[in-house]
Amino acid sequence: MANLKTNSVELGNVTQANRSSLGTADGQVILNGTSNNLNYYSSNLGGWATVQRGAGDGSTAANAGSSGQQIKTEYPSSTTGYYYIKSSSMPNAIRMWVDMDEDGGGYDFWYTTSGPSVSYITETHAGVSQGLQLWEGRSPQCWRAAVRAAYTFDSGNFYQYFYGCGHVYKPNGGGNYTGCIMRSSYYGGNNCGEWRVLTGNRWWIRNTTHSEPNGDYNGNGFLQIYGGQFGYPFDVNTNMGFNDGGAYAIGNRYLLSTNVKT
Repeated sequence: MANLKTNSVELGNVTQANRSSLGTADGQVILNGTSNNLNYYSSNLGGWATVQRGAGDGSTAANAGSSGQQIKTEYPSSTTGYYYIKSSSMPNAIRMWVDMDEDGGGYDFWYTTSGPSVSYITETHAGVSQGLQLWEGRSPQCWRAAVRAAYTFDSGNFYQYFYGCGHVYKPNGGGNYTGCIMRSSYYGGNNCGEWRVLTGNRWWIRNTTHSEPNGDYNGNGFLQIYGGQFGYPFDVNTNMGFNDGGAYAIGNRYLLSTNVKT
């Protein structure tokens, strides 16, 4: 039972596993001792839900933003650098690097140096436990922001963060796509319709056709960068080389993101 104090109410601290023991009465409010969030019961929402807090400016963990884009939108004077971010899918706030310049700003990044390495979208990558996704290459400017992020995190190894070519894939194996430009229909002239990124948003690899993908592709596997003039700083006019040989492991170093900026 709530313990009334002067100008305050002390809520019961209940673990997530034990919430079901409280019954199904609409309007119950508890402190979830597992996630440290306020929860309320709503039959219209199908059970227990989290009380959403207003997102902050990212200056501290307690004032975390929900994404780099949210911070840039609500605090437009924010400059490129580190910000605390906690999206609704993240168990804890993470101090992420946010580019506040490219494409209007808001691309957020975190990284791993120890994997696990994955070759297919169906495998568990390092971001899953943190509520983050594999970074997706949205545009030439997004690639430039990602390169800056990787260089900031780990300058000596930044190239290794891009073995997965923007984490673009298609669900079915095979198929010769050497006659189409590897970018989404957002950019026009795209006839590579099966290719996509997991969020379903825009993606970009290059502005001209290439000798790959030429058919030796495993469904749901990653393309891999090879050759080209990929480096730091990234030239947005660079035509990246890549290969579709089966499915390529992305290595132990790769970028993670909320991918909220579409």
